[in-house]
Amino acid sequence: MKLMQRRHHVDVLSLTTWQMTIGSLPLVLIAVLTYRGGPEWTGAFVWGLAYNVILANAVAWILWLYALRTLSAGAAGLGTLAIPVVGVVAAWLQLGERPTTVEAVGMALIVAALAILAARGVAAGRRLPSPADEEPAVRPIID
Repeated sequence: MKLMQRRHHVDVLSLTTWQMTIGSLPLVLIAVLTYRGGPEWTGAFVWGLAYNVILANAVAWILWLYALRTLSAGAAGLGTLAIPVVGVVAAWLQLGERPTTVEAVGMALIVAALAILAARGVAAGRRLPSPADEEPAVRPIID
């Protein structure tokens, strides 16, 4: 994605729409070939479907592509490492699911790794480059 954004102007919403549309075609084909009958269109089904399509997929992809556009790939990748920790903590707070000892150790290791990487970045005095700092991918030809 970073390479594509360097070479071309990419509209995040259009790219997300095409990815979701093309990615859903094999799923629709498999459903048509293997399932007889249709879904039971209840209110819960419609709300669950809307949540999965809009929030869990489309908005998540738009946010991910926006993060890739505005942050370095390394910084955006570090953010994804925290997702399992957020998921386990959210399940604990919202659903009362207590993490097992193995899950707690795994979360502690992830948090420690993120802290080490953040400390290394601060110690090295690095800053995240802004898009204005990067050289343009296409340079104009001046006669």
